[in-house]
Amino acid sequence: DIPDTEVPTTPTNLSDSGTTENQTTLSWDASTDDVGVDSYEIYKDGVLENIVTETSVLINGLTAGTTYIFTVIAVDTSGNKSDASAPYEVTTASPIVITPANLSNLHIWHDETDSSQM
Repeated sequence: DIPDTEVPTTPTNLSDSGTTENQTTLSWDASTDDVGVDSYEIYKDGVLENIVTETSVLINGLTAGTTYIFTVIAVDTSGNKSDASAPYEVTTASPIVITPANLSNLHIWHDETDSSQM
């Protein structure tokens, strides 16, 4: 058998969706390979975060109001790895902070029905 030395194509077009304070869904276009892509390695700030077989992944455990850099590497069935995708930046939502300035817009509903008199 001739050993497989061809690397997969680099994952492209990274995008995010459903980003909240603590999670995001990262998606990308599928890579191709002469023998087949086996998996994708997802890196968050340069550290391996997850390995998946699909072209999207839900990333949990993020910190609110924080920017992360993600890259994806395709791995073929022989273990050959593509170049890393272009870095993709995701910023999580900031928490809602109650301040005197925005507290004036808060409306509190009060039920004046006293059930003890019924």
